[in-house]
Amino acid sequence: MLLLGMGSSEIWMITGLGFQTTYVWFMRVLPKMAGLG
Repeated sequence: MLLLGMGSSEIWMITGLGFQTTYVWFMRVLPKMAGLG
């Protein structure tokens, strides 16, 4: 696994960035899809 050999801080940072990216994607893409649909 990728997470092996990493510290907890790095894992939490990567996880946080992943959630933030997903949140931004939803906020930007879903309204456009809803508007076009």
